[in-house]
Amino acid sequence: METKTVIFCGGGSVGHLAPAIAVADTMIKKFRITPLFICSCRTEAELLRKKGYVFEKIKTPRFPGKNVLRWLMFPCGFMKAFLRSLSILKKTKAAAVFGKGGSLSVPVCLAAWCRNIPVIIHESDCVPGMATVFLSRFAKKICTGFRKETFPSSWEPKIAHTGNPVRPEISLGSVPAGQRITGFSGRRPVVMIIGGSQGALALNAAAEENFEKLKDLADLIHITGTGKETGKIHARYFSRPFVMEELPHLMALSDLVVTRAGAGVISELAILKKPAIVVPLEGVAHDHQTLNAELLAKNGAVEILRQKNLKELPEIVRMLLKDITRRNALGENLSRFFPAGAAEKVADEIIKIIL
Repeated sequence: METKTVIFCGGGSVGHLAPAIAVADTMIKKFRITPLFICSCRTEAELLRKKGYVFEKIKTPRFPGKNVLRWLMFPCGFMKAFLRSLSILKKTKAAAVFGKGGSLSVPVCLAAWCRNIPVIIHESDCVPGMATVFLSRFAKKICTGFRKETFPSSWEPKIAHTGNPVRPEISLGSVPAGQRITGFSGRRPVVMIIGGSQGALALNAAAEENFEKLKDLADLIHITGTGKETGKIHARYFSRPFVMEELPHLMALSDLVVTRAGAGVISELAILKKPAIVVPLEGVAHDHQTLNAELLAKNGAVEILRQKNLKELPEIVRMLLKDITRRNALGENLSRFFPAGAAEKVADEIIKIIL
């Protein structure tokens, strides 16, 4: 059987790229494929180099929204990305394209459709983003992280509820390794605060303002976001702007996680059955973080905290650290909400189409 090339593309962030890598890793083990990634930013390129994957870079414009100047520039930028995509697809003779959402997926998947190459897309959030809505009419299969009922009924024939792919390393973390990395003794509970790529400033500010109260409750791990370092040094405080290889160990060590409501990090916490306080970043894009958080909170899977109420963070942390039954219930409910083996399920959907 000849080796087939499958193109993987996403929206310009590690949050889009990491699930695509998980799917590619799984497909390589099950089927003779040559993965080719298309990315748009340096962070993605660095991660792909570390993983040993071949990639092409395409600069693509984001959707202009209400910005008039961007609307004037958008057609030219999009056409360049579209033509570059056509060239890559022709050169590689791709058998399929997997789009992980975001602006980069649009020109690549549209070019694939124009060349009669099957398109498979994945939506991580409980409501589809603009890229997913647009590409849904061209896709042969729409894989979803959340359950089918949260999506348009017209998609029903195309939908496969796979869950959100998570890199397998996330479940291989160890508590002793986490203790070595942080220097924590293991005698106190550990709370992890993840600022994320978007919306990190508010969570960082809350961690700073409530530092004295929080460090009296637990040892603190703080992922601030690149360029947002605090400079704080304390025996009960471990901070990094960004982590990749260390993240599984830091999560394993944590008793409670404070994070935004992006589907990527929530899915990683679900695999580990970690209890979480989620602070949705409101009003961004289609307000997907708020809707993710509300749906999960309604099902007893997370503790939701509105950004305007961040001053209440120490008290909610105190309450959950005291209540191990509540923490265990949150972790179990979150785990049940997302199907296990998502990367393998997405890989199977792609393989069924290209066989």
